[in-house]
Amino acid sequence: MKAGIISFIIIVLCSFFTPALTSAQETTARSSASFADILQAQKEDDRSVVLKKYLENHNSPMAGNAEDFVIQADINNIPWDLLVAIAGTESTFGQHEPTSSCYNGWGYGVYGTNVLCFPSYTEAIKTISRALRNVYIDKFGAQDVYGIGKYYAASPTWGDHTTFFMHEIESFRATYEGNALPISL
Repeated sequence: MKAGIISFIIIVLCSFFTPALTSAQETTARSSASFADILQAQKEDDRSVVLKKYLENHNSPMAGNAEDFVIQADINNIPWDLLVAIAGTESTFGQHEPTSSCYNGWGYGVYGTNVLCFPSYTEAIKTISRALRNVYIDKFGAQDVYGIGKYYAASPTWGDHTTFFMHEIESFRATYEGNALPISL
């Protein structure tokens, strides 16, 4: 009889501890999933940091506007590296603009003797990002860089040059991320 009572007590006690173990396992899994989500968000958020470093490596006066490029790309649903790549094609990332203090390293609205200037890179990035979405993609139906190039530039190699810079930015990002210190838990 004593053995039966002791067995019963052990079973009852074990039943109290089993749910706690299950709960701890679920909490651990939930925490890991949240950490993975945070790491993914940080990876996506590194775009402005990577872009700034990339532009600094090219001695670009646009480097301080890296976050503007990313924000406007997200707002206008265009690739985050597209406008930067266009600046690479048109002006070597702002190093060769039409006139000083013009803030138009994209050649946007520049044809013949017409030169469109902006009050700042921030305004230029905002205006041109919106035009890429609303005019070149939505209105003209461009589906890629080459489609945009048909309307944006006279040069038949514009799409190749712009695509080259987009690939270079992505390669730089992969290299930059490869140099990051690992996180230990």
